[in-house]
Amino acid sequence: MEYKTEHQRQIAIIEAALPYIAPGNRHAIELFLQADSLVSLARNESPETEGAYTLEAAEHREPGMQTNGLQEMLLQIQEHLTPRESDMVQMVLNFLNAGRLLRRYREFNQNATANASLRDFLLAQLNPEQKASFEQLQSIMANEQS
Repeated sequence: MEYKTEHQRQIAIIEAALPYIAPGNRHAIELFLQADSLVSLARNESPETEGAYTLEAAEHREPGMQTNGLQEMLLQIQEHLTPRESDMVQMVLNFLNAGRLLRRYREFNQNATANASLRDFLLAQLNPEQKASFEQLQSIMANEQS
């Protein structure tokens, strides 16, 4: 089967695996699929509704500002969920973050030099303030070992 995007292919895999997932975990996956469907609807990604009215967030974003609609939505609804539902949403968020980190690592490996390491990749993920704090902590630890 052919898919327009990698995301559609991944969703199809998850949907195909759903009957084989333990009943206790199935609800979290169904919640993820429903949230993804809602985000797709809001983005008007359905071929049959092409050109139709799309849902938009009330706030306006600056041009070029990247967003993750599904992740933002899950974070917003999380405070209204039961503790069990909130735990499931957190699991989905962790899954999304792990997937994003894996994609970045693959991109890093494709663009990296032969001497690049996992440590280099992880340092590249830090913002400048975090990187400075990490380097300061590393320096302190090196001085204590001397």
